[in-house]
Amino acid sequence: MCTVQRPDKNEDSFGSPVKNWVTVYENILGRMRKRRGRMIANAGRDKFKTAEYLFSTHLLYLPGGLHIEDTWRVIISNEYYRIEFAEKDSSGHHWEIELSKIN
Repeated sequence: MCTVQRPDKNEDSFGSPVKNWVTVYENILGRMRKRRGRMIANAGRDKFKTAEYLFSTHLLYLPGGLHIEDTWRVIISNEYYRIEFAEKDSSGHHWEIELSKIN
């Protein structure tokens, strides 16, 4: 079971940015496997964008009916993971999400 959160950017009384996390989904059943560390190329959805290389430590599968974005994070067993890259499989059945563990 996992929790998915998105950043909620607000400002403090001085106008400085404050980043809080808002829970989007709770108790989502998924499947995660550990990687030995993998560099992934992410050219995004813009075919003219220069590829970025990201480091992934885990691969998470979640149901396809959810909305997931790359700037979000996942919490599993009180461990925090940054979503590096998320895309649905070709049939839209599930999400394949590349994660990196946050220490």
